[in-house]
Amino acid sequence: MSRYTGGLLKTGTQTLTLSGTNTFTGPTRVQAGVLAVSYAASLGRGSLEIADAAKLRLDDKGTRQVAALSVAGKDQPPDTYGSAGSNKGKPMKLIAENGKLATLTPVETKQYD
Repeated sequence: MSRYTGGLLKTGTQTLTLSGTNTFTGPTRVQAGVLAVSYAASLGRGSLEIADAAKLRLDDKGTRQVAALSVAGKDQPPDTYGSAGSNKGKPMKLIAENGKLATLTPVETKQYD
């Protein structure tokens, strides 16, 4: 999915695998089952929401940056996250396998009068 401004909604208990380069900028919402990401560029550039009943599987050893991360309804602070039990970043039980996920540091905005 390139040049697509929409997002992706993953439902159902099966596994959906993203294997190509995706540049969509809308949110990726994983509500159930497993969203498998073949390599870092397979995950879009928007925010990522992983429900408590879902899992993200990072099959590549690379790191993918996302705009924001929410897990089980809770916004996560900017950091690098990896699978639970690994030393590949801040452990998260909803992320499995090899890769890492990094959230962007929010840009401070100022309002001028």
